[in-house]
Amino acid sequence: MVQKKKLVKHKKSITKKNHLHLWDIPKKYFPRNTKSKEYVRDLLLITNSLQYTNRNIQYSAQVSVFNIKSINDLHFVPKPDDVFREIELFVYHYENYCFRLYAYREKLMQFINAVLPVGYEDKEVRMRHILINPIVKQAGLIPYFEKFKTNAFLSNVIADRAKLTHRLYYNKEFDRYLRPQTKKEIKSDTEFSNWCNEWKKEILLRGQRTNKCTFIIDDINNSLAKKLTDYKINTK
Repeated sequence: MVQKKKLVKHKKSITKKNHLHLWDIPKKYFPRNTKSKEYVRDLLLITNSLQYTNRNIQYSAQVSVFNIKSINDLHFVPKPDDVFREIELFVYHYENYCFRLYAYREKLMQFINAVLPVGYEDKEVRMRHILINPIVKQAGLIPYFEKFKTNAFLSNVIADRAKLTHRLYYNKEFDRYLRPQTKKEIKSDTEFSNWCNEWKKEILLRGQRTNKCTFIIDDINNSLAKKLTDYKINTK
């Protein structure tokens, strides 16, 4: 029994040691006269905000989908105001998430620029510069930034943020309540039911995106921290 307890304790210590986040990196690896500490604190706050916002999105998505599904229910039909109010809340949380994910990406670039250090002025820190920088490449960090372009979940949310910024998001495909827009008149109950199903898909799709993105960001915080720490140790 004693040996078993020691083994469990040993496994926990290994797990805890290996599970390092960016804000857990020893401060001795942060260059002086840089904003490394400030940026890593910002990353912690943004990450917490992403997790909190994603939880709100998941709850709101389920209520919204239930309300839309109930429109065709003979036993419970929600009031239109209730349906739109909940979907409006979902849209608010999703838009919020889009802007926060973009903020995370920008802050991550600033942090890496400061902590390696790369040497760019803050105003020069751009994705196109980071992706071709030899110091970032030597540290093995390029793949983490490429994810924001190659991973469908991250890139779609980032793209949605750009559309929201330029007021191009709500268009001929769907309106402010994510209702699918159609030129064809809906005449039958079956057609209306199918339209409601498409409406639900618009909501569930965005809920899936933010959920996946939240897990990816947590993985980046963990694996990039280990990669960065190893680089610092090996280049002493």
